[in-house]
Amino acid sequence: MAGSFSFTSPIALNAIRGELPDGLKLHEILDFNKKLSLAVGIKDLPDLGQIPLPIDRISIRPFKLIISQIDQAALGLRKGITAAGTLYFDDSAISDVEVVLQKNGGVICKSWISPFYLGPVCLTGDGRDGKAGTSDDGSIFNFEYNPQPTDGSTPLQQCYINARATILGAPFTVFLDLKKDGGSGKFFGDLNGFQCDFSVSGKGIGLKKNADPNADISVVGTFRQSFSDKVVRAVSDKVSGNSEVSLAINTVGGTLFAVKSVSFSESLNDINSGKIEKLSVTACTFEKSIAVSVDNFDLMGSGFNNLVDKLAENVISIAESFMGDFGNFAKQAISRVAKEADEVFKKSADVIGVDNAANYASDRIKDSIETAQRTVGDISNATENAVNQAVDNLNKVWNGINNVF
Repeated sequence: MAGSFSFTSPIALNAIRGELPDGLKLHEILDFNKKLSLAVGIKDLPDLGQIPLPIDRISIRPFKLIISQIDQAALGLRKGITAAGTLYFDDSAISDVEVVLQKNGGVICKSWISPFYLGPVCLTGDGRDGKAGTSDDGSIFNFEYNPQPTDGSTPLQQCYINARATILGAPFTVFLDLKKDGGSGKFFGDLNGFQCDFSVSGKGIGLKKNADPNADISVVGTFRQSFSDKVVRAVSDKVSGNSEVSLAINTVGGTLFAVKSVSFSESLNDINSGKIEKLSVTACTFEKSIAVSVDNFDLMGSGFNNLVDKLAENVISIAESFMGDFGNFAKQAISRVAKEADEVFKKSADVIGVDNAANYASDRIKDSIETAQRTVGDISNATENAVNQAVDNLNKVWNGINNVF
């Protein structure tokens, strides 16, 4: 590798500069520093081949080395061994950076870097001045390799980026963890007004100067509570006029509809285009679980309404299944009465005494049973024998509770 070295003037022999115009890969810089460390007596440095960091994907071109015995800002000198140049990642020129070579074989490169692309998404940040929209906008790049921390802690190996991005017009906070064969990352923000977070992974994780819609970057994420709340309201409104649903909720009680989780999987390119290949929702209604998937979910169009329609169909179907299985329907009503008896007694016993609590619970239970009996009697498609059997079962529960009290 051709290069040149010169003494720094006017402070002769206090510093020396050198330059390799073709630059060095980061693994070559680490190897160079390891040899310097070994030469001054540092021992037991690890094999560089075991480092999981992207040291073969990062290079500094040209590689400008400075070895200085003094700190002199006016001359651009920092005591120790430093290097400077343009950071390249997979042959994409990203930004000018400075590298510090530590005497224990470690290397540190912390810098603000110019905007770059992760697949189709541009990543940037507020830059050194902390203000968005100015000439120094950029994200934080941090490479740190410390094989022998002075405090005896675990060797430090990290290469990450803190940045922000815009997807579908909304801001996202981004953290990327760069590795030898790709990496992973997290995005936190909104998709079409709903808070979400998603993870990215794949061999396409890296830094590019231009957008790459074909990058191999997969996405797995979840929507947060605001999305679930809107789904619950929309589904509840949609099924509120259904007679089977109304009858079921009056008899069985409990929560009509609740969302447990909303997750999705996709490529980063499709997310950036407003599409989700597969949106999955787990929910429950009348204490039964629901699992619904929507393919090609359109974030900016009809996707939400299609999801609500699917979930509403499930709620109505489950309510109708109760109607078709009258014995199960009655069991649910009885279970509700027994549950209420237990809750009423426990809550009142500590306040008004055990005897008074029993009387109070009995009155509440009697009211619940009468309501359940009226509801059972209102089911038009049930046979007379089924109605009589359900009422008889309810009366047995009532008599059993009286005997307990």
